[in-house]
Amino acid sequence: MVCQTLFRDKNPDFNEQVTLLNTYSAEVISSLPYAYFWKHRGLWNSSKSLHLKDGVHLSAFGQVKLYCSIRGAVLHSLHSLNLL
Repeated sequence: MVCQTLFRDKNPDFNEQVTLLNTYSAEVISSLPYAYFWKHRGLWNSSKSLHLKDGVHLSAFGQVKLYCSIRGAVLHSLHSLNLL
């Protein structure tokens, strides 16, 4: 399982690189039979801010959303390996 990289708040130069990294990673991972590229749902275009004022670190709300997404990735992996 490879999870997509998150944007930073109000940092277009960094976010442009993140977009390229995520696109490249998704393409490469899709060709591997034993790997999956996880897209964090609920962390893009959120109505509530996910970042602290520094624009880099996640707020408590953002951390909960990320936790839920990573939990989903782990469960998806376990299901795909028939371990659940």
